[in-house]
Amino acid sequence: MTIKLHNGQLQVANDTHRFRIVCAGRRWGKSLLSEFITLQWACANTGLYWIVSPTYRQSKQIHWLQIQKVIPLKWVIKKNEVELSITLKNGSILELKGAENPDALRGVKLRGLVIDEIASIRNWDWLWQEVLRPTLTDYEAPVVFISTPKG
Repeated sequence: MTIKLHNGQLQVANDTHRFRIVCAGRRWGKSLLSEFITLQWACANTGLYWIVSPTYRQSKQIHWLQIQKVIPLKWVIKKNEVELSITLKNGSILELKGAENPDALRGVKLRGLVIDEIASIRNWDWLWQEVLRPTLTDYEAPVVFISTPKG
């Protein structure tokens, strides 16, 4: 896997804090960084990993084609276009999700979570406390909160 990250991206990627917050402008490379970090986690610990965007459509438009370019084909055993999921040979699963249907985000145990464009997610406080935060409990999973500033 050959991905070139700039210094700001490298600083975030190498940070070891459980919760990382990134506020960066357009074209900074937030999406590539999100995909890189998720893949980094998935290679280190087998499990379920999500990138959650404000909507399913945004997940597909922003991440689906790019994440397939980031992950070497020889690492992949299965891709599901409908579920926007990729299963790696080590058993890890990377899924792209939309935040517009909170009930579809319940009941799983995540090993890692990236919240993309968090500033555009409706009812964020409720979604975090009631839906997403509990999915991290079992593994004390890391989270990257990443967004373009809004407001």
